[in-house]
Amino acid sequence: MYEVLLKKILILFLAAAITICAAGRSFCQYNGKPKNIQTASGLIRQIDWTGETITVNFINQFASGAMPFAVSEETVFPVPEDTEIRKGGDTIELSDLKVGDPVTIQYYSDSSGVLNIVSIDVNI
Repeated sequence: MYEVLLKKILILFLAAAITICAAGRSFCQYNGKPKNIQTASGLIRQIDWTGETITVNFINQFASGAMPFAVSEETVFPVPEDTEIRKGGDTIELSDLKVGDPVTIQYYSDSSGVLNIVSIDVNI
């Protein structure tokens, strides 16, 4: 008797899952972007064409009492082939980037601590 009841409940849950997937694909598809995406702006300091990395100098400004101060931090990012790179709304290539370009980068840190770029926007 319990087996029949459990089978009916399982069928009910499967039917509900199929209905949700059919009605809203977003419930059943992974869009490939992690949830912990961060955004930072800075200047490109170095481009390594061979290693396909860019070094970005971020300036973080802080206020401490009456005296504001800034901390500069350089970070090296690998730039995978599928990275979205844009300038003025147009898609560009890694080879179009130049040292000194002001950029806004969306990135995340994976479980091993490696920084991964999702997109680069050249600020014009």
